[in-house]
Amino acid sequence: MFLTIIVLAGALRFTGYRFSLPYVDHPDEPNWNLSGRMIIDAGSAKPLGFHGYPPGIITINYVLLRFFHDPATPPATIIPWVRLLSITVSLGTVAVVGLLGYHVATPLAGLLAAGLWAIMPQAVEFSRYATADPYTTFFTVLAVFLAFAAMRHDRDRLASWAIAANMLAIVFKYQAVFIVPLVLALPLWRLKTPGCDKRRILASFRDNAIYLALFFFWLLAIYPATEADDVPYWVAPTNSIGFPDWDTLHYNLQLTVNAFWTTPGWVAGCVGLLLLVWIRDRVDLVGLIVVVLSAAAWWVGVSFFGMQAERQFVALGAFLTVILAVGLAGWAGALAAVLAHVDRLPPRVRRRPVSDALVAGIVFAASIPLLADSIENAYQHTLPDRRNDLAAYMDTSLAPGPYISNDDNHKTFNRDWGEYGGENEFRHAGAMNIMERSIAEWRQQGIVYVIMPCSDYEAMQQTAQGREHLTQMLLLKLYPPSKKFRGPDMAVLRLSPIEHEATGTLGPIHLVGYDIDRTAVARGETVTFTLYWQATGTPDAEYSVYNHLIPIDSREIMAQVDGPPLVTARRPTGWWDDPAETLVSRPFTLTISADVPPGEYRLITGFYRPDSGERLRSPFGDDFVTVTTIRVR
Repeated sequence: MFLTIIVLAGALRFTGYRFSLPYVDHPDEPNWNLSGRMIIDAGSAKPLGFHGYPPGIITINYVLLRFFHDPATPPATIIPWVRLLSITVSLGTVAVVGLLGYHVATPLAGLLAAGLWAIMPQAVEFSRYATADPYTTFFTVLAVFLAFAAMRHDRDRLASWAIAANMLAIVFKYQAVFIVPLVLALPLWRLKTPGCDKRRILASFRDNAIYLALFFFWLLAIYPATEADDVPYWVAPTNSIGFPDWDTLHYNLQLTVNAFWTTPGWVAGCVGLLLLVWIRDRVDLVGLIVVVLSAAAWWVGVSFFGMQAERQFVALGAFLTVILAVGLAGWAGALAAVLAHVDRLPPRVRRRPVSDALVAGIVFAASIPLLADSIENAYQHTLPDRRNDLAAYMDTSLAPGPYISNDDNHKTFNRDWGEYGGENEFRHAGAMNIMERSIAEWRQQGIVYVIMPCSDYEAMQQTAQGREHLTQMLLLKLYPPSKKFRGPDMAVLRLSPIEHEATGTLGPIHLVGYDIDRTAVARGETVTFTLYWQATGTPDAEYSVYNHLIPIDSREIMAQVDGPPLVTARRPTGWWDDPAETLVSRPFTLTISADVPPGEYRLITGFYRPDSGERLRSPFGDDFVTVTTIRVR
C-alpha cells in the first residue's frame, strides 16, 4: 500500500513537469538558473543580487549548467532536469511524512499521512517547480524524523544525520534555522532513560553542536549570507524582523490550514487527537509533541518576517498533515475499542484491521475531491502555454517594437528570464494599463504594441474613452479564453490603425487595408506601402506576394517588388490559420524609374507560388486586386 501511494504521488507530480517550456513560467526558476550561469561566467551571482541567497538551489543549477549543459543552447534548457530533481525529492517527503506518522502512532497514521500528502493539491503544485521549496520541506521533515528516531532508538549516528539534514534544509532556505534547537536537543531526551550512557550521549551532543558551529561560521563568515537583504524581493529581510503579533500568526496559520485539506477534515482530525490521547491507543505522546513543536517552530519562526505566501509554509503543511493523520487514525482506535466491547459481533469484526479499513475508506472517500483537483492540476500542466504561441506569432509576424502589458506578459520576450528565443526584439516598456494615458502619449514614448487580457479589451468597448482609444489602434490577434491552453487569454493590438481601407479577395485571402507614404511621386523616387490581409482559410500552398505598378488600361509592368508577405519568411502562408487575425505585410518599396511616363497608374497586388508560378484568383477570375492609384509626375 505504501508503495502504491508513492507511485500515485509520482504520477501526479511527474505528469506535465515540462509545463510552459520554453517559456519559463515561475519567476524564481530563471533567477536561480541565471545565478548559476553567472557564477560560471563571472564567479559570483552578485550582479543579479543573489550572492547572499541560500546556495542550495543555485548550486544545483550551477552543477547542471557546468557539467551537463550545451553552451550553444539557452541556460534554461536544464530547467527540466532541475524540476525532475525537485519532484524526486518531493516523493522523499511523501515517504518521510508517512514514516513519521507511523512511528508517532500507527501504520494507519503513516499511510494516511503519506496518502494525504501524496494527493494534496498544494503539495503537488509546489513540488513541480525548480525552486528551493521541495528540498527545504524534505530535509526539514527528514531532520525531525531522524532526530526523533535517534531519541527512540538511541542512535548517535542518526542524531548526526539529523543535524546534517537540518543543515541542508538551511542551505536551501534560511528559515529552516528555526527547527535547529529542536533537532539538536531532541536526542538529549535519552538522558532520561535509566542506565543510559550519559557520557556518550553528551559527547554526541557536543560533536553535533560543533558541526553546527562550523556550519554557521561558514554560512555567516565565508558565504555572504549576511547580505541576503540584497536579494530582490527577499521575503525575510532582517530590518523587518520582529516578534509576530496575533494577527500575523493567525493569518499565516489559517493560510496554511486552508491550503492543506479541508475544514471538516481538520475538525475530525482534532477530535480524533483528543480521542487518541484519551484512550492512549498506540500513540507516542512524546513523538506527537515533537511534531507539534516542529510545526510551531516553523509557524512562529517564519511569522517573524510578517505575513507570508503559502510557499513559505510548505514544511509547516507537512507537519500539520502528520498531526492530522494521527488524529484521523485516532478514530480507528476509538472504533476498535467500541467494537471490542460489543459481544454480539463476530471476533473478526472486533479486530483492529476492520476499524482501520473503515476509517481509511472514509478518509479516502472524503479525499476524492482533493484527488480530483490534483489530477486536474496534473492535466493542466500538460497543456501548451499560450505565451509560447504569442512569442512565436509576434516574432514571425510583426515588426520589432516596444510593448506594454500586465504582469502576465512582462517577461514573455525576455531572453534571460523568459527564455524567448526569437530573432526580433520586443522590449517590455512596463506593466501598465493602456487607459492610463492617451494613445498620442504612448506613441511619443515609442510604444508600438499593447498586450492586454481579453476582458480588458471587451471592457474598453463598453466605455466612450475606451472606444476612442480603440479607434486609434489596430487589433492584430486574439487569444480568447480556452481550456485547451495554459497561460492567460490575450488581445494583441498595435498603437496605430490602418490608414486606408481596401477590399479584394484572392483565394481565401482578403485585402482589408493599406498604408502608403505617398500617392503622387516623381520619377526616380520611391513609394513605400504596407498591406493588411485576413485569411478565412489556410492557403493550400506557400505563396509569395507580387506588387506591380501598371497603367490604368493594361498589365504592362512599370515597377514591381516581390517577396514573402510578412516581415520574415519564417511564417509562410501555410501557417495563416486564424480568420480573425489581421496580417501585416512587410514594408514594400517601389522604385519609379526615370523612364516611366508621367500619368495615372494602378498599384496591384497578388499571390503566386514561387515553385510553379500559379496564382491565387478572385471570385471573378482575376489574379490580382487593386490597392490604389498612383500619379507619376
